[in-house]
Amino acid sequence: MKQLPAYILAFLLFLLASSSIALAEGPSDLPEQFMKQVVAGKVAEAVDQYFSTNQLVAQKTQQVQYVKTQIDALFQMLGKPFAYELVTEDILAPSLRRYVYISKHDYHAITWEFFIYKPKDAWIASNMNFNDNFATAGSRK
Repeated sequence: MKQLPAYILAFLLFLLASSSIALAEGPSDLPEQFMKQVVAGKVAEAVDQYFSTNQLVAQKTQQVQYVKTQIDALFQMLGKPFAYELVTEDILAPSLRRYVYISKHDYHAITWEFFIYKPKDAWIASNMNFNDNFATAGSRK
């Protein structure tokens, strides 16, 4: 089998990397990655990564730490998450999306509500709410 020249291989790798970066820029990627990390047991990393897209929130280190502590406390009460499901996606405006997930636990599900905002070119995390109440689970439309 004939080998590809190095510059063609480098170009193909660049295209592959570019397409995966483009796929990661959609609004649903932020809550989806958060939920994957939470179920994998990486709560601190999930919170940090989610809010890293919004410099205003990321600078509020005490509030971000409080969110991590609250999630850990809820998990101690309800059990560790073992799966998650998307409940609804609402397009509230061209630049504002709402996603609701549940994380599945041994004793009760947790509702996660994410608001993703696009001020200019990129989607950023704007808000996140979580609780053991299903009142926020439905669509707002």
